[in-house]
Amino acid sequence: MAWTKIGNIRGPSGLGVPPGGTTGQMLAKRSNADNDTQWSAPASGPPGPVGPQGPQGDPGATGSTGATGPAGPTGPASTVPGPPGATGPQGPKGDTGATGAASTVPGPPGSTGPAGCDRSAGSDW
Repeated sequence: MAWTKIGNIRGPSGLGVPPGGTTGQMLAKRSNADNDTQWSAPASGPPGPVGPQGPQGDPGATGSTGATGPAGPTGPASTVPGPPGATGPQGPKGDTGATGAASTVPGPPGSTGPAGCDRSAGSDW
């Protein structure tokens, strides 16, 4: 049997076509029985392709600084000598030393007294 469109002619509701339905709905079988139909929303098809990547978002706020970690182990002693230390302040003046013993080394020859004096006589100059 072939159908021919003759314009906007409407006929009476046919067997198995329930009244009602809304725009976008389709007539679907409710069971395997003849004329058991209902109006339904069309089933969705398979998912479409993935769209292009969107623009990059704004950077987030900087987080707070974490806690300080524990101190590391003490390293080995250095074998490199360090720089010399600074010179300290001058110390206090020391005590006067004891008088030394009389010298046994003869001194230089004595000088003569003023002219006209005779030392040998024991006079006072």
